Amino acid sequence: MAVLLRPRFLGASLVQTRCELSFVAGAPVLENLHQFIVFTLATSLGWDIGRAITTAVLVLITGRAVLRSLRRAARPAAFEEPVTFAASPPPE
Repeated sequence: MAVLLRPRFLGASLVQTRCELSFVAGAPVLENLHQFIVFTLATSLGWDIGRAITTAVLVLITGRAVLRSLRRAARPAAFEEPVTFAASPPPE
């Protein structure tokens, strides 16, 4: 059992201290920018594209109704104006 708990047996010797996608202190800016772009492509671009498509579809579907509601709510209500009723003209 003690053999199983040794770090070398668990694969600790295989752990890398630096991966190819990480930031390198002291490296040129373009090299770190390139590594950042590769990291973004490798880790999150698929999720970002899916979210962007979903957002665009939802805006296209609900945008007109939301804008109409916001425009209606932006018009000031005239609650302070006195209500006056005018007599309707007699029917002809």
